[in-house]
Amino acid sequence: VPGEARQPQISAGGCNGTEALAFALSEGREAGKVAAAACGYRKRGATALPKVDVTETAPIRLLWTIPARYPNRRLDRHFVDFQNDVTAADIALAAREGYRSVEHLKRYTTTGMGTDQGKTSNVNALAILSETLGADISATGTTTFRPPYAPVTFGALAGRDVGELSDPVRTTPMHQWHVAWGAKFEDVGQWKRPWYYPRDGESMREAVDRECLAARRTVGILDASTLGRIDVQGPDAAEFLDRIYTNAWKRLAVGRCRYGLMCTEDGMVFDDGVTLRLGEERFLVHTTSGNAARVLAWMEEWLQTEWPELRVYLSSVTEQFAQENPDMVRTFLEVTDQANADFAADQSKIDVIAKDAGLSVESTQNQMAEFYFPSNAEQLEKYFNEGGLASVAIEVVGGAFATADNPALDDYSAVVDTSFLQ
Repeated sequence: VPGEARQPQISAGGCNGTEALAFALSEGREAGKVAAAACGYRKRGATALPKVDVTETAPIRLLWTIPARYPNRRLDRHFVDFQNDVTAADIALAAREGYRSVEHLKRYTTTGMGTDQGKTSNVNALAILSETLGADISATGTTTFRPPYAPVTFGALAGRDVGELSDPVRTTPMHQWHVAWGAKFEDVGQWKRPWYYPRDGESMREAVDRECLAARRTVGILDASTLGRIDVQGPDAAEFLDRIYTNAWKRLAVGRCRYGLMCTEDGMVFDDGVTLRLGEERFLVHTTSGNAARVLAWMEEWLQTEWPELRVYLSSVTEQFAQENPDMVRTFLEVTDQANADFAADQSKIDVIAKDAGLSVESTQNQMAEFYFPSNAEQLEKYFNEGGLASVAIEVVGGAFATADNPALDDYSAVVDTSFLQ
């Protein structure tokens, strides 16, 4: 029944709890008089109400459960909580099992535990429990109501976290360079990662074919700075990685790298990436772009709750490094001969230390190397504008580095225009 309204309105009839037609008509007339006076109209005689037969009715009876169509049918289709599919039969069973406290009933049947927190079901559920126990609702009690007790709009919950503020956008140090060259981006987690670089009139396939050929015939540079990086240090760092990954790390030599696979407790693949051993007690772990925060949280959880005896310290360094080199042209030429020799001996593993640049270079695929260095957007832009290497996007990786015995790309009829590399 409505209380005193804040707006200039009057409730009358059924919405005011008045069921008898004669009384509803009388309330309506009185409400009309008040409204007319508020609008400046004068009273012009009395208005006769229509005559209606007054019939005596019994008081409203509370009917919490509609009887089943057949007396021997159970109440297993009388749904009470529509979010968790709780029926009247479930509530009766809870009472028979001894769950007579409303809080126990809630947890036994999960009624009222949905997103509405019982706003659409708890009154009916508690009334059915009271009816089953033969007690008054006031004696049975109610569950603890959690906020928001009154309805709250989604807009109020979102606040200012809408549009660009709803999910932060992360960009690599070279992002503006990618934008200047017309890159199309794909969202990887919160990162904007270059997808491909279309020229005027080019389709995605044509742009990818061109970039693949450029990488095959010259040198292609991929901005992989979106990959997550975690600095793992401590006397027990190798032991920790042995436990957190499916493969071993203790015998990995300093300066070498290894691909690692990480699984959850149920054996499902959680993440993968290459880990570099920088020292006896220091590793640089790489994660997938969208999983870096989850992997770090996963590692911290195991360290803090299961293996607190391990002396290991974790730091996120994703923003501290980029994966190209502003001096890559010079450095790459200096290490090419040694890199080729290492590739010939073992194409799956290579580690070249560019001492003059203080960099580590690791091979992840045939004829491919990765350079890591502190992020510096200005140096990167200068390097790509003046260095003379071709940039390729993530869509190219599957085709640009095809092995020599699988020269599928050589059949492409596209003409490679390398004028933009000069």
